[in-house]
Amino acid sequence: MIRSGAGTLIGRATSVLVTQRTPSARTDNWLRAYRDTAEAIELARQVVALGAEVMSTMTVHSEVLAAAAGADFTASADLAEQLVMHLGLDYRSSYRLVGKAVARAAEDGRNSLTEDDLACAADEIVGSPLSLEPPNSLAQLVDPERIVLARTALGGSAPGRVLDHSRSLMRSHAEATRWRDLRRAHLQRVEDRLIGSARILADRLT
Repeated sequence: MIRSGAGTLIGRATSVLVTQRTPSARTDNWLRAYRDTAEAIELARQVVALGAEVMSTMTVHSEVLAAAAGADFTASADLAEQLVMHLGLDYRSSYRLVGKAVARAAEDGRNSLTEDDLACAADEIVGSPLSLEPPNSLAQLVDPERIVLARTALGGSAPGRVLDHSRSLMRSHAEATRWRDLRRAHLQRVEDRLIGSARILADRLT
């Protein structure tokens, strides 16, 4: 539900942005945006509330997750990228090589790769053996912790990046909250003045 809600919000945000085109300097194209914006805000509120409830009641079994993280060839794409970076293979050959190794292991009923799988695949795909030595041995290249820590680009999964993103969201939330409070106070003052003026006018007329 959270993921589908987030996807729907991306679509609605894109729709609202498209309606802001004003080639003729008219504003009638905004009419539908009012409803879409209000509905998007309500959906966002529901998604955030659901996420908060999930997080408050969730129990994380770190050991179980760690044990399952490297199983069933989950690191295959990362392995192919590492072969490109450390052995100089081109992307196509690297992904074909890893795919061939995975197929070989799966046919044998295994859920993880061995160096022999890679060696046979390398011989078939690139016609030469691979040199996987520490610190880039097969076990190290498919280590889930190492893979996560290596994702340091913007939006990556490395803990530092995740914390940076979380802090950025908190700052954005704080700024938005301050803006909301200021606007609400301003609107309240305007409303109070308007009501006061209306009462004065009503008293004069009665």
